[in-house]
Amino acid sequence: MYDNMKKCLFFIGLLVSLFTTAAPVDQATALKQAMSFLNSGQRGKASKNAKIRRVVPNLAPATEGNSSHYYIFNVGDNEGFVIVSGDDRTRQILGYSDQGAFDKENVPDGLQYLLSVYDNEIGHLDEFIAQHGVSKVRKAPVQTKASIAPLCTAMWNQAAPYNDACPISEGETEKSVTGCVATAMSIVMNYHKWPKSVPAIPAYTSSAKKHYDATTAFTVDWNNMRDIYKSGQYSSGEGNAVAQLMRAVGQAVEMNYSYKSSGAAGFMIAPALVKYFGYDAVTTKRINRNEYESQNEWNDIIYNELKEKRPVVYCGVTPSGGGHCFVCDGYAEGDYFHINWGWGGMVNGYYVISLLNPPASGIGGFSGGYSMGQLAIVGMKPGSGDTGGDEVDDAQRLTVASFSYSNSDLRGTRSGVSSNFTIFEPGSSLNPYTLRNDMSVQVNAKYGVGVYDAGGNLVAKLLESGMKTWGSGTSFKHTSQFKQTSWGAGLQPGNYKVKPISFVSGPDKWYPCVDADKYAYDMVITETSYVMTRAAAPVGKAALFVENIELGGNLRVGTAQTAAVTIKNQGTKEFSDNVNLVNYDGYTTTIASAPLTLAPGETEILTINNCVFDVAKDYHLRIARGEFNDPVVRGSKEIDVTIAPKTAIAPDVQIIVNEPDPTTKKFFGQRLSGKVVFTNNNNEEYWDRINVNVVHKNGTSLKFVSSKNDIVRIPAHEKLEVPFDLSGLMGENYYFVGTLVYQGKDPITPAATSDTYQCKAGVGIYHADGTVQYVNPASTLDFSNATAVNFEDLGSSLPASFTPSDNANCLYFTNRYQTVGASLEGKNIVKDRKAENISIDAAKDFYTPYDFTVKKIVYERTFTKGNPGNKKGWETIMLPFDVTKVTLKEEPTKQLTWFTPTNNSKGAANFWLMDFVQEDGAKVYYQHADKFEANHPYIIAVPATSSKWSNEWVLVNKPMLFEGENALVVANVRAQLNGTDYKFVGTLPTKQFDNIYKLNTAGDNFELTASATVKAFNAYFIDGGTSGASHAKALQIGFINPNGIEEITTDNIIGRGNGAIYNLNGMKVAESSKELPSLPHGIYIVNGKKIVR
Repeated sequence: MYDNMKKCLFFIGLLVSLFTTAAPVDQATALKQAMSFLNSGQRGKASKNAKIRRVVPNLAPATEGNSSHYYIFNVGDNEGFVIVSGDDRTRQILGYSDQGAFDKENVPDGLQYLLSVYDNEIGHLDEFIAQHGVSKVRKAPVQTKASIAPLCTAMWNQAAPYNDACPISEGETEKSVTGCVATAMSIVMNYHKWPKSVPAIPAYTSSAKKHYDATTAFTVDWNNMRDIYKSGQYSSGEGNAVAQLMRAVGQAVEMNYSYKSSGAAGFMIAPALVKYFGYDAVTTKRINRNEYESQNEWNDIIYNELKEKRPVVYCGVTPSGGGHCFVCDGYAEGDYFHINWGWGGMVNGYYVISLLNPPASGIGGFSGGYSMGQLAIVGMKPGSGDTGGDEVDDAQRLTVASFSYSNSDLRGTRSGVSSNFTIFEPGSSLNPYTLRNDMSVQVNAKYGVGVYDAGGNLVAKLLESGMKTWGSGTSFKHTSQFKQTSWGAGLQPGNYKVKPISFVSGPDKWYPCVDADKYAYDMVITETSYVMTRAAAPVGKAALFVENIELGGNLRVGTAQTAAVTIKNQGTKEFSDNVNLVNYDGYTTTIASAPLTLAPGETEILTINNCVFDVAKDYHLRIARGEFNDPVVRGSKEIDVTIAPKTAIAPDVQIIVNEPDPTTKKFFGQRLSGKVVFTNNNNEEYWDRINVNVVHKNGTSLKFVSSKNDIVRIPAHEKLEVPFDLSGLMGENYYFVGTLVYQGKDPITPAATSDTYQCKAGVGIYHADGTVQYVNPASTLDFSNATAVNFEDLGSSLPASFTPSDNANCLYFTNRYQTVGASLEGKNIVKDRKAENISIDAAKDFYTPYDFTVKKIVYERTFTKGNPGNKKGWETIMLPFDVTKVTLKEEPTKQLTWFTPTNNSKGAANFWLMDFVQEDGAKVYYQHADKFEANHPYIIAVPATSSKWSNEWVLVNKPMLFEGENALVVANVRAQLNGTDYKFVGTLPTKQFDNIYKLNTAGDNFELTASATVKAFNAYFIDGGTSGASHAKALQIGFINPNGIEEITTDNIIGRGNGAIYNLNGMKVAESSKELPSLPHGIYIVNGKKIVR
């Protein structure tokens, strides 16, 4: 089952590129690096005068001013934070957030885990380098990855109106929520606006044994669906349209409905999309993370889906077994993927998908990360018909989830080669042997245990079940004693493999189960005996060896402890699964888990948080892996600990709410902020759980809006402040803050609560740096310098009087009921997130806080440099919309075009638009752009006066209009193209930066500048932060297929024809250099020389 989780945006980079010369980074240097990073604009918005202050987290104490393994700096007032490495042998910036603040006493589990990894890995760099050594290797030229703005605009959730058509489940009295699977699928279906109609979907009985009647056929009302549903701001028809869609999706995946949390299996998604919703039967399929060798390979698959404009339905499982289904629909530098959690826009942001762990729970939420058990629905696109396509055809094999024997070594004997072996030695039996049908259809199948020879042939079956019907997604555990005796006669001495096998009805042929190699045993057979052993590190398998376990904390009952586990992967395959701390006293009991991705040969110190012990006694702790606590390599470290009884102390609580009117207790806008102060007046440290909740109060009905739940340490007679800052609240509604403190697993009552405050509708004033201020609509309103103004929450009328912005690009957001008066005539009006016309001046800043669509948007710019035919005169450009037409302002009927890869001959177009596609050292390569895409930086040049063409081609000093039709304008986009050492970054407002590469006056290269202003709608390069980058003084511009700009000849290379051609990955692509003209444009290696084709 896949259902919700936690809150905040943080983007964490992993440690890379170690070098042999160590130099600790002091606090002053770290602060400069943090400021440089902020000024680069890579992190996102921060107010110009934002103060930066260091935070020292409890889990990594350091004396002020001394060096530390890492430094954390908060930015401004809840404007995010930056994590800087304390060792110059790693990348400078380890992580960043562009909202909120780092609260040292309340670190979310996922972030706490990564900080512990940083602390331990940096702390062991000397040891690591001494053991393994590190060499500096010149990197080959690399292809770039473009940032991809979030594709999906729907900010949908699971309650009203989305669940208005959902059933009231048997035994319940409230309407069920939609379930995260239905919400995620619906969000992506809304992106495609497909299908046109949905057939009747049959009745079913859920896995919870509840019956749901069939649903009827209907036409999908896409035109009546809104991206955002706010209470009181949508019609019944709009609510019914989305509710009907989500009900049908839930029916198609056989949802287990409940008013608290509805769930469905992830493997049901692809078949439902094809069978009932008409998605392409060939391309639409489920892929599982554990079937891929590395995280990079998996990331590339997801990235390519997004590049092809296909949002991905993505599912993950927490270490505790809970799950959630969500949408992956965008990409940012560093393999950060944009996640739409399906919680009404709450905590949507960029995450590393190998550790998905946002911090505030929505409907049906679970604590912990979602990185294990990941699956994705890829290739999701409309089929050729409407609905009723073929079902997805998966490989006809069962999947093994657990397979092991009760004894470490199994032995048997026989009298000779012609005889069978005797039974296993006494007490030997199969541990629970668990299999699943991960196929999209029901099958009849047998399972068993097979013996394979060195050639991969099945030569004996140790176990064979009877035929059994397996529903799609069902599991079965075989727990009976092993009793097979009649096997082995005729098997020659040698080395064999024992694997789980299955046979699906049809041709009589057995196959190894999916993941069989992961659980295989080695078997050595002699003339008179056999020995069967689980190998320490068979080929193609991960094998974890535990070098050390340290348990930190107060070692008391009910209090969360932290385990630091040193683990090495001795296998030859990447490990990607949960690692479990377990107690063994004759039975195995899981204490806590943490996700781990570990490449072959690598060692990591893994932090397992929230290790809670229920009973005061002695424990014998060891490490196990995966859902079924599979063993690690024999000889791994195990420890004994004694857990003492809990103590009865608790801190005092004070709740402080930041509200503008202490008399009426009202706040304007949709934002409630403040802090909770916990004071420990005891003589002993408080080390336990606290909980801070923002609660919506409707009469006597209470509903949690946000929940912050963390383990904290408060020394005796000291204080802890926990800030809260929540946006998106509803006008005219009432809210209060409540807290709980715990003694072990038990909360102390009564709970502490604040006064109740009323949220009043306000006017939001946004500035170019993204900061916002909500004000009383009855006050004097002056919008000078604003880049956006939000009137949407004011009901049916606008304020009677206000001063509009002097920025011609300012956007005014209104709702559908408001009438725009004369004061906004000719301004950029976005009504109900839709606009008719938007005009953009190149000389003014642009910023939008919300996504919106526009029928016609026009950007005006006059280019003053121009290219006279000497490869100079380049300028940069980035626009917030896809350009569909370019004209001259003075000649609007004359349409202009740019050179493209297929339209690049002289005179075929009017100007040059070039895309950054490759880097090689200090040279950045461009090629003709095929498209002019939104939020994508380019270099651009128009013809200047030249002897190479007539004056009619000259466009210098002529105002040009760049137009988009039916365009989507997306908010808060990370607009950049990512190489390894350098990033090409675009900006929509004018910004001041330090240490960037800015296009020089001549327009022929990017020069490193200590301090520079980049004008709105332009672009620049930043150092990628990779340790060992060249840090060049300038970046030279190079071209691939530079027709019309410069001529490069390869005739002498082609003519010789005596050298094979290789691409930059070292792969041979042609036998002779004569074949170069037939290859795609790019950079190739011929006879050891780099050739640009």
